[in-house]
Amino acid sequence: KGDTGNVYISDAKGVRYSLSLPNNIRTSTGECEFDKVLSLEGVYLANFKDSVDSSASVDGGQQGDLEKLEEEIEEEAEGVQVDLEKKHKSVATRSRQEEVIRTVISFDKGGVWSYLKAPKVDSRGQKIDCPPDRCWLHLNGITRFSDFAPFYSVENAVGIIMGTGNVGSYLRPEKDEANTYLSRDGGVSWIEAHKGAFIYEMGDHGGLLVMADDTKKTNQVVFSWNEGQSWYDFELGAAPLFVDNIVIEPNASSVEFLLYGKREQDSAGVLFHLDFNALNQQQCKGIWAADSVSSDYETWSPSDGRAGGERCILGKHITYTRRKQTSECFNGRDFDRPKVSK
Repeated sequence: KGDTGNVYISDAKGVRYSLSLPNNIRTSTGECEFDKVLSLEGVYLANFKDSVDSSASVDGGQQGDLEKLEEEIEEEAEGVQVDLEKKHKSVATRSRQEEVIRTVISFDKGGVWSYLKAPKVDSRGQKIDCPPDRCWLHLNGITRFSDFAPFYSVENAVGIIMGTGNVGSYLRPEKDEANTYLSRDGGVSWIEAHKGAFIYEMGDHGGLLVMADDTKKTNQVVFSWNEGQSWYDFELGAAPLFVDNIVIEPNASSVEFLLYGKREQDSAGVLFHLDFNALNQQQCKGIWAADSVSSDYETWSPSDGRAGGERCILGKHITYTRRKQTSECFNGRDFDRPKVSK
């Protein structure tokens, strides 16, 4: 089909290939909902098209054979590993099919794919109500950029991923069902960062998050110094606009952003320069004393989230120094992140 393709993984020599991800979402122009988490080695996010029995309620949990099939191919609850090839072949043979989109993540360069672990509470602290056996997080990809911001990471913001989507059995297309989500551990766990679907950008090496609602007219920008734990807002002016995007220089190391959009859909564009230097936030301290009480920094090692506690990815134990989530200070443009690999 023109809207899907298969992803293959090669051996070390690039000679032999095996199927990694079937039915990956793509466009006719070649855009694929398959992205590397740029700050980490071996971590990938992707969306794939799945088939479910349309005679059953997808969100409420399918009945009979389909439920039995999914139980057989799902692994332990923490990992929720998915045998995508087997699942695709088995479900595709059933009648009354309905196609849905689901999001998966791999921590080993496409060897094993897992559903995203859904947050237990929303951004207001309320419990998220969904059946535990059909409760995953699904995020919009690049092919729906005209409606939603896609899952997103930058190389200098170690472990941070942002996305818009919903909790449930599959990705929903309705704008009023979408919220904005964030992971600070490379996709192992997620929080609902803000109600509603926003367009976002990262600055200060991941220390500053800036967002605006891009689903309707707005004159408000929100930003966070603590990776989504709390948000501050300010107005761009009296006249609202349709926000197209927020961008920053390629290294995402500064605290100056450009926001652009239109007052009306068919009008000329408008551009805003957002300079957070004006906040006079203090410089973070204690980079070489990370994890101490007096330091604004902590050490962190990525993992694939499996039981056992070994914090390794692709056989490597890597320790990064990053700003503590509660430290509201500048990393600074010249920040050079310490990294130790074993």
